[in-house]
Amino acid sequence: ILGIRPTQRTLESITAFAARFMRANIGLISLALRPTRGADSLEAKRALMQMMAGVTSMTAGIHIVQTGRPPNFTDPYAADWFQFPIGKTYYNLMGPLYSYFRTIARISDAMIEGDEVKALKEAKNFLEGRAGIPIRAMGITAHMMATGEYRTFEGEEVSGISDAPTLLAEFAEPISVGGVMEAIEEGRYEAVAAEVFGLQGRATPNAQMDILFQQAINDPQNELYRRRVEMGLTERGKTWYDADPYEKKIMEEEFSTIAEDIVQASRGPYGEASREWEKQDAIYIQQQIDLAARLHKPVSPEDLAAGLAPVDGIEYRARLQDIQKNRWVEHDKT
Repeated sequence: ILGIRPTQRTLESITAFAARFMRANIGLISLALRPTRGADSLEAKRALMQMMAGVTSMTAGIHIVQTGRPPNFTDPYAADWFQFPIGKTYYNLMGPLYSYFRTIARISDAMIEGDEVKALKEAKNFLEGRAGIPIRAMGITAHMMATGEYRTFEGEEVSGISDAPTLLAEFAEPISVGGVMEAIEEGRYEAVAAEVFGLQGRATPNAQMDILFQQAINDPQNELYRRRVEMGLTERGKTWYDADPYEKKIMEEEFSTIAEDIVQASRGPYGEASREWEKQDAIYIQQQIDLAARLHKPVSPEDLAAGLAPVDGIEYRARLQDIQKNRWVEHDKT
């Protein structure tokens, strides 16, 4: 029926998620990008141009109504690219085609910069995100054999048979059901209604933090807004992706749960390094707290017998310096 041999259909079903849908989308985009003027190519160009015109105008209108600012159409790496916020969730009007266009935009951006490695990485990430269940199962198995653990898309750690329900949900739970349950748990009730209407939403920890960050830098009553004014910063369209270290520190302190989710959900070497960094911070900060608790504190005979001597100001500064030095040495290794 599709003009594809049964062997090819079987191979695609094994290697790709929703293979026929993926083939149709890639075929449509490929036809539109073809330089020829055949009837099929012209029809594909017309369909996508009409869709993009509608999406662009509607996204701009909704975003301006919601935020008073124009949307982000220029930075495909930011969480809000071609999207508008409702509550704690970003929504787009491209439906399943969103990830295709975002990948094309990112690859184009990397090629303009002359960074072919970055462009290939984006293509690799796109294909990995559409891997079929057998391919994903093999990847998870190999990762667990190599590292002893695996992290789901949401950042949940799977390390043994006790985590089997989490791993089963990764494969068997319908996407829409999982989205609704996650939205209810996080208090994003607008996302529950959106699922009914098929509106495509993104509520990753990074996306949620981006919404909160943009609200903060545009709210005169917010502490971050006031600090930015004091420093002469007036940029209003800035995203979490481009936030300065001091801006990130303020947001991470105020929204510590989302900040923790960002770390736990991060993948690849960056994600592993972020989690290792956080463990080091926990160890050395606790050492600093324990040391501060002993400063000028009387020591009992039992403590003296156990080798716990009083800590005066000079010794406190020396030990604190050692703790901080060891902490940054470990950070530097990471």
